[in-house]
Amino acid sequence: MRYVIRHKNEMRRKWYIFYFLTTICSICYGQHNLTDLNNEIDSILIKQNVPGCQVIVVNSDSIIWSKNYGLTEIETKRKVIDETKFRIASITKTIMNVAVMQLNETNQWSIHDQIQDILPQYEIKNPYIKQIELIHLLEHTSGLRDLSLGTFAGSCQNCSFQEAFKKIYKPIQVSWAPGEFMSYSNWGIVLMAQAIYQKTGISYEEYIKDEVFLPLGITNASYFQNSDNQDDFAFGYKGSSQLVKLPYKHMLDIPGSLNISAIELSYFLRMLMNKGNLNGNEILSQESIESMEKTETTLLSKYSLEDAHGKGIFKNRYNGNLWLGHWGDFAGYHSSMYYNRENDIGYIILLNKDEANVYGIEKLIRNHFTQERDITSLDEITFDQKYLGYYNIKTSRFNLARFRDNLFPFIKISKENNIIQAKTIGQDEIELNVQSDNIGHYRTKSGYDRFYSFVTHKNKKHLKIGRDNYVQTSFISAWLRVLIPVFVALVFLFGLFTIPISYLKLSKERTIKINAIYLSTWLAIISFCVMMFFLLKPVIQNQVVELLGNKTLWSEGKYFSSILFSVFSLTSILLMFKNGKDLGRTIKLLILLCIVSFLIVNTYLIMNNMIGIKTWQ
Repeated sequence: MRYVIRHKNEMRRKWYIFYFLTTICSICYGQHNLTDLNNEIDSILIKQNVPGCQVIVVNSDSIIWSKNYGLTEIETKRKVIDETKFRIASITKTIMNVAVMQLNETNQWSIHDQIQDILPQYEIKNPYIKQIELIHLLEHTSGLRDLSLGTFAGSCQNCSFQEAFKKIYKPIQVSWAPGEFMSYSNWGIVLMAQAIYQKTGISYEEYIKDEVFLPLGITNASYFQNSDNQDDFAFGYKGSSQLVKLPYKHMLDIPGSLNISAIELSYFLRMLMNKGNLNGNEILSQESIESMEKTETTLLSKYSLEDAHGKGIFKNRYNGNLWLGHWGDFAGYHSSMYYNRENDIGYIILLNKDEANVYGIEKLIRNHFTQERDITSLDEITFDQKYLGYYNIKTSRFNLARFRDNLFPFIKISKENNIIQAKTIGQDEIELNVQSDNIGHYRTKSGYDRFYSFVTHKNKKHLKIGRDNYVQTSFISAWLRVLIPVFVALVFLFGLFTIPISYLKLSKERTIKINAIYLSTWLAIISFCVMMFFLLKPVIQNQVVELLGNKTLWSEGKYFSSILFSVFSLTSILLMFKNGKDLGRTIKLLILLCIVSFLIVNTYLIMNNMIGIKTWQ
């Protein structure tokens, strides 16, 4: 009997020793892994020359790991600390949507109420039967394009939201029927902030502070930067090797101007992960959080298909794992806040450099805390043949972007040797793994999962890839959108050099009438080239908002050269019809080609808001 007891005690001691050693090893291994993660993040920040950064990783209960990197201000050598506030830009849309859902829970409104009933004094030009509801603003399906470049570039030092709203509001045009296509628009957050003020009588900033922040223990977040909080504020920078400090700009889109530290933002993140509750404080019900995580008003949702966004929450799959959250971008700042329910993990990344790539750090964190999961192809499923064909982009976020999007190469969906493929001009073919008769999937080299979802609606075939909407078109229509711009560009380049040369070769044949035709044609070509220069250089330099959104040489140059192009184009057309008989056959053909190009380009630019548009307004 004693032997048995002694044996049991010996076994228990050995078990305790084994448990102690394995616990110590696991802790050391975890610390070693976090050290590796820290070193890899540090390496990315150094390589990209990022001044400062905050990274925090949480689960639903607590903070797992946090780290501050670098400086808040290079000039004063102030270091990033836990209290340092960064601008999080569009992540505030998630916070805004929580406020809207709170008012929905307390029956102060329904998310299906029409925005025009709440804000009847503000004009929204809507030619469609379907009216804009709050839920459409929450899910970016309102049919509204985004704010103008002038609004993004504008500022209003320490003015309230109501003051800023008066500056930026103008009658808004609905561009496609509400409740069908998702197109990211900051008009949503602006209108909802005004609606909160209209409904509650409390300013948007105060409502967020009282009903969202204080119950979560968030006490230092601010929509303003002043002398009281300047010491714990991370300034934004831009540049590659030589960094330039950007002046603080109190953006007119004030609901997106929040400054907050990663630690305080993590309280909000953990509330989402706990489905509306943090430390016993219920900010939202579980049902409301689940509603925020799903889409209800897009074409895909109408056909019970998963879409890439909810209400202030975007959804993306990385290596098979579903992540929910939002990114934020503003001049001098990048941010990311995402969580994964299956692994109970979430993170926040805040950076203060314009050109920094937040996705590199994001992938490190996702790879460290989750395992890759395969999304296998279902061989027994047959892809529906009606979705094969050509697709052109349907919606454009910005008015200015319509010029680009309508020239954007089509996507071709084809079937080769029983393999479904997607092809875009200039890119490699993508082999889609069939998930159902109307869904294909592929994983990018960087690990992000992309889903090609097809639906038939009102006798039209639609394709959704992430946030982009496409509609099926014919072979001829698809290729015309590619070939016509190529034809126009070749004619312009040819005319730019050959028209002056041919003019110089004329001697006695030159008359005042012929001189006028030549001059107006050549000036039209030159003014078009100048317009494209003023437009493309800001795009190439990644300074579209700064150079085209403000009244600068580039915005005014683009404006005046576009008008000159139209004037000289029309003049050359009129002169050609009036005096063209005096030209030789070859020269006449060349100028006629230029004139045809002028007609095509003018029509296209006018349709896409490129002629005579003041982009700084």
